[in-house]
Amino acid sequence: MPKSNYVWLAASGALIALLLTSLPCTPVKRQEPIPGSHGLRIWYGGSLMSFEHDGNKICVPEGWEPVAYETKGGDWARYRSGATGVLIRSAAFASTTVELSNKHYHITLIYPEKTEWSERQAYESMVQHSFGRISSLYENETSRTHTILVTAGLTASDSEAASIYPDPGATTSFVILRPSAWRSEELLLHAVMHLHNRHWPDLAAYANTQAPLAPGDFEELEASWAEIAFEESGAARSGRVAYLYNIHTAVMAHDFSRIEGPPFDDAAAFKKLRPGAIAMSDWTHMEEQYGHYVLAPLTLTAVDALLAHEGNTASVELLLKQVHRTDENFFTLLEEHLSEKETATVKRWLRGEEVIPESFLQEAVLHYNKESSSL
Repeated sequence: MPKSNYVWLAASGALIALLLTSLPCTPVKRQEPIPGSHGLRIWYGGSLMSFEHDGNKICVPEGWEPVAYETKGGDWARYRSGATGVLIRSAAFASTTVELSNKHYHITLIYPEKTEWSERQAYESMVQHSFGRISSLYENETSRTHTILVTAGLTASDSEAASIYPDPGATTSFVILRPSAWRSEELLLHAVMHLHNRHWPDLAAYANTQAPLAPGDFEELEASWAEIAFEESGAARSGRVAYLYNIHTAVMAHDFSRIEGPPFDDAAAFKKLRPGAIAMSDWTHMEEQYGHYVLAPLTLTAVDALLAHEGNTASVELLLKQVHRTDENFFTLLEEHLSEKETATVKRWLRGEEVIPESFLQEAVLHYNKESSSL
């Protein structure tokens, strides 16, 4: 190709880039609140806006700033494809740096400006604990930056359903409930685990080697188990296990009368629910919710009790550390520490073929409580 053509192509590329950069941005339009997996995924308020952006450059009004963005200019921001965009009114929020002992993350905590000092300290402690416990499972040599945005207290109600929960990702996670709410730390633990096993590909290769669970199913297994195992409050842990176990036994006994709320309160769907934590190609939404967020964490919690019965030093936490380091299959490693009969039992639990003994879960809860109190 003649040199003049290369020059022309380079000039054309530069012109296109300039035109794309100079294209007008799209203002955020008022949108009605839309629920997500937890709370409201879409929200339009006086101090925060969470919105769909369709891949457009979004205008950042004067006095506002973007959060969870991918790129930004002087008065615009562009957000991750498929995830919500977030804008906050600068004067309504304050921020601080959260120090972590492992130095793997540099955390900026952004919280409503009117947050009381005691609550701010509780948020900082929650962030330190969540990152401290979960980051210790990974050999992470890369220093990363991350933002935690507190949306708790921005709506008229403190309930989870009324909370504001934009889509978390590699750059930003959210605390949607006040520290006094049990679910507050549990949801942060879940998000931080996904930060490691879903949003950082260099840390998550092991998820591809966890048959019979697909990568996404193993990611949820780890995250939902972390809510139980790494919860700081013993009372919250016991409450979480009791809540999940009630659903588990109701499903296994086909007893809809014991169901107290969504997403299992559709009687027709509940009647057809096929229990199991191993995904089926035609999994219904309710079956996925049960497999990922009820049966999977209860199974992994009961596994810790089985390991303790064997009297060895292995635990789910230690086995996961090994899996993250070596990409070995978790269930293959488990067979090295449990008897053939116990391994078969775990597989029946995962397939939804046998009720998990409540006594095993209580043993594990006591172990987790003791471990938490020693930290």
